Amino acid sequence: MVGMQKRYSPLIRTLKKQLAKAEPISYTLSYHTGAYPEGNPFTDLFIHPVDLALFLFGNAEIEGVQQIDRKGTTTVQALLSHSYVKGIIELSTAYSWTNPKETLHINTPIGEYSLEQMERLCHYPHPKTIAGIPLEKLGFFTAAEQVLAERNNFNPLVTNNQLYTQGFLPEIKAFADMVEHSYENLSPLSSMRSTYKLLASLK
Repeated sequence: MVGMQKRYSPLIRTLKKQLAKAEPISYTLSYHTGAYPEGNPFTDLFIHPVDLALFLFGNAEIEGVQQIDRKGTTTVQALLSHSYVKGIIELSTAYSWTNPKETLHINTPIGEYSLEQMERLCHYPHPKTIAGIPLEKLGFFTAAEQVLAERNNFNPLVTNNQLYTQGFLPEIKAFADMVEHSYENLSPLSSMRSTYKLLASLK
């Protein structure tokens, strides 16, 4: 079992169930931090968002990639092609540790899913059409936000703890349950082949 905690996040598990019936069209994933001189950003930092994209959408081929190394920072922008969805990712250490950002936006025929900072998962339904005409152009559509999961900083409950929403606590519980032969391993070592292969290609 490998430490890919995002796979165990309750927000990601909710999103994965939603995507199973939503038929995604495209996604944009951004992962922004500050400079990282103390290690390898690819294997230490970027591995987590890359693994998340593969976990949600399956194996990917790179259609285009560029890497910008400037003043001790690294930025990678890539266009990925999965079997049924296209994705654009930006992984960068050229931003700030004071205000790091991790966002995922997914467009589907029925609406857009938005995941912010692994703490807030929302769905924005697309307007329906009549005879090819969007109802919003006729004034019959009001944009709505459906919050599917969100961390509440006010209530001191386990489900509102950042360690829980990020997937760390569920991963530890999954490991304990797996040792007792009562839980499926969502992150076997073999599942990392495609992640490391894609990381190597992004370099």
